[in-house]
Amino acid sequence: MACNATRIELSNSAVTTLTVTLTTDPGDGVTVLLIVDGLSITTSGTTSGGSATLTPIAAVTADTNSLWDAVIQIGTNRPAVAEVLITETNTAQSLGITVTDSQVTYCAPLSGGSVDVSTLDLTDTPSSYGTVGEVLALNSGATAFEFVANVASGSAAYTGGTVAEGSITDVIALTDTQYTNLTGGPDPTTLYVITDGTTSIDDLDDVSISGGVSNDAFLMYQGTNWHDRTPAQARTALGISSFGATLIDDADASAARTTLDLANVKTDSYVGHIEAPADATYYIDAATVINKTITELYLKWTNDGSNAGTLVLAVAGSTVDTVDLSSASNPYTSSALSTLATSGDEIKITLTSVADVSDLRFVVEYTQ
Repeated sequence: MACNATRIELSNSAVTTLTVTLTTDPGDGVTVLLIVDGLSITTSGTTSGGSATLTPIAAVTADTNSLWDAVIQIGTNRPAVAEVLITETNTAQSLGITVTDSQVTYCAPLSGGSVDVSTLDLTDTPSSYGTVGEVLALNSGATAFEFVANVASGSAAYTGGTVAEGSITDVIALTDTQYTNLTGGPDPTTLYVITDGTTSIDDLDDVSISGGVSNDAFLMYQGTNWHDRTPAQARTALGISSFGATLIDDADASAARTTLDLANVKTDSYVGHIEAPADATYYIDAATVINKTITELYLKWTNDGSNAGTLVLAVAGSTVDTVDLSSASNPYTSSALSTLATSGDEIKITLTSVADVSDLRFVVEYTQ
């Protein structure tokens, strides 16, 4: 039993015997009196060798953990103010009280001294204090510990926080079948512990999982419940056709083109002829309509002398290929090119230092 300075603990379920030890021995035969007016308790004893055992107090009719004013008087000395705390012990109690010249200094078991209780070793706690499966918990008044039912049994409440619609007021262990078949559905203020290894979910706006959920399945809401659906069922529910599904799982653009029967990329070209080339810029495409990739440049020209000049092919102002018409092979075919022209880009040929050249023909090949 826990003790508190100036607080005497009386049982409301068993007899309590008090032994009063006096730090100043008044001599034998002095009356020691305990009075608790609010409980109509008056008990006394006489001193012998500096202590007195009072008449046992029967089980008190009062609420557990309630507090009552009391006084202890030694002979005709001034009474010392004390408090009485009502506890439930279920077995007869013998308590020791030490009194100084002016007040009650502490209460303790009859063996005397203060009480040190270890939460790791309660081998000296009487078994009658609790029953199998109960746990030690702080009472509602935060004044003492008491034995209560294990919360896993569902007979005790947890009020440390809030969940879903309200505070948890109970914890109950159920099998999955019991939980599924709860009359009226789960209580939103109760925490349910599923004991058979499966888990049901509730408090999603009173929407529950219907049946087990398969591996690699999706959850879909059906108005009142969540149900599992295979990938094929989920695809159908999302409005994706069988053909669309064959495109979604393609690994890359090449695979997608194969699915769409576009394996052969369209190849086309810009073709032109400049009869009398001069130093100028010749626009092949002033603004491309669709993205395309320049892949090759082909040139053929007539060189009537030793000088020819330079030709530059550019996309959006960036050089794609430069050809020295004086030294390049005629006809000329570029090495592999790969320059992207995005929608709106200019594609142009610029000639500089042109001389002795006529009949310049060009082909700019691209894919799209």
